[in-house]
Amino acid sequence: MDEFIKELDVNLDYLNHEITENEVIIYVASKCKLCKCPYCEGKLLRLELKRKIN
Repeated sequence: MDEFIKELDVNLDYLNHEITENEVIIYVASKCKLCKCPYCEGKLLRLELKRKIN
């Protein structure tokens, strides 16, 4: 799983995952001290994203 996360972004570390009846939830942590918001381009100390893939 860690290799898959590294392919998405080398600055992410895989933490854990959960599999439910209809979802796969993957928990990752960023190695970056400051992250850029993908929506407003502002700098953030912490970034939380939830993406639902259908």
